Amino acid sequence: MGGAVITARESDARRKAPKSPPRGASAARPTGPVVLAAQGLVKRHGKRVVLGGLDLLLRRGELVAVLGQRGAGRTTLAAILAGQSLPDTGRIRRGGRVAPLVGHSAGFGTTGRLARDLGLRAAAAGLDGPRFARAVAETVGDPFILDLPFDRIDPSLRAPLLSAAAWLVPAAIYIADGGLLPTGPARLRLAPALERARREAGVLWFTAGASQLRAIGPDRILALENG
Repeated sequence: MGGAVITARESDARRKAPKSPPRGASAARPTGPVVLAAQGLVKRHGKRVVLGGLDLLLRRGELVAVLGQRGAGRTTLAAILAGQSLPDTGRIRRGGRVAPLVGHSAGFGTTGRLARDLGLRAAAAGLDGPRFARAVAETVGDPFILDLPFDRIDPSLRAPLLSAAAWLVPAAIYIADGGLLPTGPARLRLAPALERARREAGVLWFTAGASQLRAIGPDRILALENG
């Protein structure tokens, strides 16, 4: 069944992980409460089965990397688990708010000014809009971007912007679909939010390859069939 997470591939993927976890990563598998449970997820695109009977469990304090190449159903699964799309069949139970998909630009560029875009995102999460916008700009390291429309922002600033705009939203579940970790000062400024998410929430990190595994230090690695 194309796209299902299987334990045999999980064993193969573990060999790609670093032999010792990075500083701050958990050595033992987390045993916190379940924040996301998916059972029997099926998704078809026409006659093609993208996800076939997928089961997945995520606990608080756990970071799970999901490996899948293009066409394996990685982005489809991320959108379903984030609540942006529906499976054809199957059940999903979420134990709290899901943060906006890390690295995705949905919702940006709709108001003509980044500060207003961030204000809408803040309102949806029950946050103070101006304070949230300032926190994102401070993380990026450029307070002047708030007055710009999203499409006028320097491309080099968009990755840290989209990361900060997701990780700074308090949530029980964070889902990163191919999003890279910011580099340089932005990564240092975002570190407290990343550490809080790792400690107090459940994190799913979708990636097409194993090159990011050392940087994110997952507790488990799952692989999608055909990935």
